[in-house]
Amino acid sequence: MKPNEILAALLLKNHRPVEIARKLKIGRSAISNVIYGRSKSRKVQEEIADIIGKTVEEIWPAMAA
Repeated sequence: MKPNEILAALLLKNHRPVEIARKLKIGRSAISNVIYGRSKSRKVQEEIADIIGKTVEEIWPAMAA
């Protein structure tokens, strides 16, 4: 998925990246970096995948950890 598709899917599920950051006790930029493919964090990827209802591999096929 493209970053804008990930963000849209999160919003459709009533989640914002800042809320994910709070839940995981990490910075907002860490969430953004994963969404935009600048870094990889299995913990963040799994949380986003769980919210969206897709697998990590479906969301980030080239970056699956």
